[in-house]
Amino acid sequence: GEVVSSVDRAPQYRDVAYGYFGSALGHLSAPTPGGENAPLGPEIASVEHRWTEAATLLVSADIQSRYAPVTRVMLHYRAMFGEVVEVAMVDDGTLGDLVANDGIYAAQVPAGLAGAGEMIRYYVTADSEQELSQRAPFFADPLNSPEYFGTIIPDPTLQSDVPILHRFVENTRLMDLSRGTRAAVFFDGEFYDNVFIRIRGGTARDWPKKSYKIEFNDDHLFVMRPDLPRVDEIDVNATYTDKSYLRARLTSDFQDRVGTPSPITQHIQMRQNGQYYSLALMVEQPDQDFLIRNGLDPEGSLYKANPGATYLRSSVSAFEKKTRDDEDRSDVTALLTGLQLKGEELERFLFDNINLPAQINFIATNVITQNIDATDKNHFLYRDTNGTGEWQMLPWDLDLTFGPDALNTDVILADQNTRGASNPTAVHPFLGAVATPLHVGKINMLIDGIVTTPRTREMLLRRIRTLADEYLGADYFEQQIDEMVALIKDEVPLDRAAWGTRAHFGGRALDYQDVAQLIKDQYLARRLPYLTEYHVTGGVGIPTEQPLEATLLIDADIQFNPASGNPGDEYFTLHNPNAYSVDVSGWKISGATESTLAAGTVIGAGERLYLTRNVAAFRARTTGPGGGQSLFVQGYATNLSDVGGELTVTNRAGQIVATARYGNSIVPADASNLRISEIMYVPRDGNVSLGELPGSGESYEFVELTNISDDVIELGGVQFTDGVSFHFDAQQLGPRQSVLVVGNRAAFNSRYGDEILLALGQDEAGNVTNEFTGKLANSGDTLRVLDQAGSLIQEIAYGVAAPWPTRASAGGSSLVWRDGSAAFDATDWRASATLDGTPGSSEAVSPTNVVINELRVRGVDGAEDQVELYNSTWQTIDLGGWYLTDDLADLPRYQLPAGTRILPHNYLVISEGELGSGLSASNGDRLWLLRPDEQGRPQHIADFVEFGPVDGNATIGRWPDGVGAVVVLASDTIGGRNTGVVVRGTGDFNNDQRIDAIDLDLICAAIRQDDNSPSFDLNGDNDVTQDDLNVMVHDLMKTSFGDANLDGVFDSQDLVALMQAGTYEQDVDAVWSTGDWDCDGRFTTRDLVLAYQGLV
Repeated sequence: GEVVSSVDRAPQYRDVAYGYFGSALGHLSAPTPGGENAPLGPEIASVEHRWTEAATLLVSADIQSRYAPVTRVMLHYRAMFGEVVEVAMVDDGTLGDLVANDGIYAAQVPAGLAGAGEMIRYYVTADSEQELSQRAPFFADPLNSPEYFGTIIPDPTLQSDVPILHRFVENTRLMDLSRGTRAAVFFDGEFYDNVFIRIRGGTARDWPKKSYKIEFNDDHLFVMRPDLPRVDEIDVNATYTDKSYLRARLTSDFQDRVGTPSPITQHIQMRQNGQYYSLALMVEQPDQDFLIRNGLDPEGSLYKANPGATYLRSSVSAFEKKTRDDEDRSDVTALLTGLQLKGEELERFLFDNINLPAQINFIATNVITQNIDATDKNHFLYRDTNGTGEWQMLPWDLDLTFGPDALNTDVILADQNTRGASNPTAVHPFLGAVATPLHVGKINMLIDGIVTTPRTREMLLRRIRTLADEYLGADYFEQQIDEMVALIKDEVPLDRAAWGTRAHFGGRALDYQDVAQLIKDQYLARRLPYLTEYHVTGGVGIPTEQPLEATLLIDADIQFNPASGNPGDEYFTLHNPNAYSVDVSGWKISGATESTLAAGTVIGAGERLYLTRNVAAFRARTTGPGGGQSLFVQGYATNLSDVGGELTVTNRAGQIVATARYGNSIVPADASNLRISEIMYVPRDGNVSLGELPGSGESYEFVELTNISDDVIELGGVQFTDGVSFHFDAQQLGPRQSVLVVGNRAAFNSRYGDEILLALGQDEAGNVTNEFTGKLANSGDTLRVLDQAGSLIQEIAYGVAAPWPTRASAGGSSLVWRDGSAAFDATDWRASATLDGTPGSSEAVSPTNVVINELRVRGVDGAEDQVELYNSTWQTIDLGGWYLTDDLADLPRYQLPAGTRILPHNYLVISEGELGSGLSASNGDRLWLLRPDEQGRPQHIADFVEFGPVDGNATIGRWPDGVGAVVVLASDTIGGRNTGVVVRGTGDFNNDQRIDAIDLDLICAAIRQDDNSPSFDLNGDNDVTQDDLNVMVHDLMKTSFGDANLDGVFDSQDLVALMQAGTYEQDVDAVWSTGDWDCDGRFTTRDLVLAYQGLV
């Protein structure tokens, strides 16, 4: 149905009403269900602070009345946990207030209230008549909202190579309890008030140095790192068990590097109430934010494995549910039940229910780092419930790694020499299996199932060997240790001095450099030969190093066009013909589909890997290969072309190890089948709030190529030689399929996702790349594409001025090829109507129904600028949530309130005060009107206007009204129909030094409205009629009616462009370029008759 009204809500709080009073929207003073809403108090739009040279804190607040005049504004501040002091805020140009009566109130917090590194907190209240008030922060929920804004007093002596986290706790005894207390945090320049802090951990609760969990308020989440989304909680872990301070971070960084999702771990200096506290580890919490960061579905089942999580069926209560709270634990119960199976039944269960690559990678990383505490606790368990249905373990609590066999980290074990050890099995590769627990009862039936099932055991052993060779054998950990020691070496003495003998477990008191060296000498030096020699000739049978020439085969039976039409029936297989297992982690599939094999993917000797578009659907197949057959299955991203293509397997060194063709024959790319179809040469800058990487727009440049034929084409050898440089490797492109060459893959993926087909090429070093070298010039450029033989496929010299689409040069729109045209000239291209373009897909072109129709630009007397919107249809249009901005770097500059409507053929006026900024008369300006997508993000460019410098107090607008070009109007008609234009010269009515379609539209408007201005009277008969239009078309412009693109002739190119415009016989306004040649404002059969007859 039609959306009648929608609201973009501010943060909501328990027992606090939210709604409209008049046209204003906000938190209401009292709930009034079924009755008239209570009046709203003043709006505190923003609050800011800054330190002055006099060491006072200047606080300013933007406050506007919404119902009654503002009568009083107060600043309430306190130093640390002292008494709250009130002081009046003023808007009279004094006491730090810069401009009087502008709605910006200011007050100062005096200097000397607290010491360096201590906190100052404050809130602002605003009162209006009728006893209406407002507070910022709103502080509606004492348990889930900030009470104060704040900062800390600068301390110029405070220097550290690691980030500093300041925490402020009034009663520190309470934070050492499970029930916790409220606190404040300052980190990386941002203040977080009224957060919750409590002790965390099990055994660690009784240690002198404790670990803590900090939970942040829903309306002010925490920035752990600038390149990551905000999170709702973090863990601050002590280093009591680790004298090196390194083990947890070493392990986390390693796991993340090799493809096991692991919590981000970083060293921080923690300060408490202005004083040094400790060197600690800030650790990401494995929650839904963590899942999203690692590409896992946040709606999947997530459990924390608490002590006793042995994966026996009786251990189900040890699994703490973290997601899908509306469900019971029947899913994990089914997992534990299946893991009790034996033999072939267990094998079938593992292959159908466990994410084997992820699980094997997880176990292998624990073997490399010798994690002794991750079997029956200290990990998370995740299921891709809505996808494959597969389970995997995720890491957590990584301090007991790299040598210890218990909590006392002075003991370091790494190999078979375990005499005198408390737990000698700590070193075993199969730690946690029933036969090799750390101690009695510390088992894990999932690990046991993997190592006792021959096929999965073979996979695990190969993966262990790969990681041992590539990391233990390559000085990776030694280099990491050296870098981390250099980072924290100045912090360690501070921590030791603060905690003395309580800093760590007892044992030897060694110099810090010696402690770190012990990991190198006693663990790393011994672990490598233990895994790559001792367990090769004996032990568990780890294989020898994988041969560099290891190859695979793509089986000939490629199911690319299943008769069922079900993507789950589409698959192909990789066959390992070797007598040894092959680790294919990170190997790439390219050509007819794009995929990177998951970390931990190992194909056993003589075994096969089934690759399919939909893993769950594949396992549900009723005939042929499917579930219940112990098949190794993995998904890929895009469907195979149902016509034909080629598949290529490339190893991590970039060497092709297998190829296969299927379906129709493949033809080389040339000028008959390949076109540049989209060019993004002025992208907007990255916007972190939209999930994009920060940085300049250049990183988001792309060029799209499309196969315009019905054949599969081979791109290998095709190259860009001008504009940008790129050389295609072997890659197939299906009929009508598109491929992208991008400026920066990471940036591109952050904006458009990672499912768009990217070009495969090589950089100068021979590495596989999807990125071109060079930049697309914002001022216009020439792109040249050659085929494998060096013959020209296409050359485009795009420009930024008409007849090229000028919106593309303004930013945010791409150049899009008009499908079916020659694709060489400006008239073959249009600006995308979708913000950021449509790489990898086509764009439906719809008429613009709401336009920016008139702009009142005030550059002299300071009067308020205004923007007029016009609805050209016969339907009421809901504009709630639409965006209006003059700066694409600030997309949410102004968002029309929910419920904003514009009636048929009516006008809506928006003032400068609503926009938040005015328009530039002296420099000219641009303005975008953007329609949101279903998620409320700006997506469709409903309209765009651009104007150059104009005289102060000018009014510019569309002429003809609602459809024409933007010109300087003869009079101010804001809120009504535009009535005329300032004209000069003969034929060049808008004085832009050329006669073009805009001038045709202007004379048509004059004819329709009986405007007999002399400038339009081209034949001198003192009457502006169709006769003047004939003079304009035939005599001045030397063309004919029907020449929509003004290339001098009415031909098929005009008809193609017109049909794409979609205005023929539609009840929408049209102009010359969209078919209105008889000047009646519509494109009808009459216009076509006119085009073929030649005269009005």
